Amino acid sequence: MVFAVLVDDYHKADVLFDIYRDFYENNGIIRSKGHILDFVVQLYARARGKQECHSVEGFKYKEIIENWDVEVDELYQEYVELLLNDQVAQVVSPPSKFFYEFSNLNWRFVPYSVLMLMKLRQDNNLSAPPNSPSSL
Repeated sequence: MVFAVLVDDYHKADVLFDIYRDFYENNGIIRSKGHILDFVVQLYARARGKQECHSVEGFKYKEIIENWDVEVDELYQEYVELLLNDQVAQVVSPPSKFFYEFSNLNWRFVPYSVLMLMKLRQDNNLSAPPNSPSSL
């Protein structure tokens, strides 16, 4: 879904979102403790005005979802840093921590949650954090 958003293929992103939402509603997704996939799905729903999935127990990124379109650069920068730091921490964690979203070595350091946040903000004419590319 993230890659579809990054290349502006919102039709494919919508289809994938609907699949994820259906899985969530039927408890068909085995969640990791990292909640990165949960973040991506919830962010897409909020940013695109879609029906949000039910809440995730212990969801750590609720504030970011609620304020994804914040105009305060410092707060937005804080959100980006949190997502990036959490991903790095999850990548280096042992398998027993159950952060399976980053178990594939090829994708471990691709910050797809942040890229999606940045792209959705760009598509809505919102600012990017300081020291970041102005366009994706």
